[in-house]
Amino acid sequence: MQMTCEQIQPFLSGYLMGGWREDELRLISVDVERDRITGIVDVLRHYAPGDGEFHFTVPQAFLWIAQLGIIHGCWDHHLDRKPGEIYLREIALQCRAAVRNPRGIEVTINITARRKVAGGCFYQGTLAIAGEAFVGEAKYVLPLGE
Repeated sequence: MQMTCEQIQPFLSGYLMGGWREDELRLISVDVERDRITGIVDVLRHYAPGDGEFHFTVPQAFLWIAQLGIIHGCWDHHLDRKPGEIYLREIALQCRAAVRNPRGIEVTINITARRKVAGGCFYQGTLAIAGEAFVGEAKYVLPLGE
């Protein structure tokens, strides 16, 4: 059955239809080692969902996983600036519990594999957000232009 815009309107998510643009997050601190990076993120502004309560979203998680992947890769290769955007090849994320506190959200990537590939470096790592409220795995390539 083909549905019209008017028919689907009651089902549309305000957040997914553009509310995410209201989100403003800031990276407060980063702790980086050879096989791990942890960033602390604060949510300064956010879209007010229907229930009125903040909750950290999967799109926000994807953005910060990518950003931390870039920072870690640049640090790992002793770069003075990012060479380009990472290519997120695969990501799996389980949301075990809602993250309701907008301050001090810990996002960690534990690197489990790395190897040189054509034009960059491939990384694989396990993910943990807000303890283990969100857990998963990511695979990505940092471009190195080699």
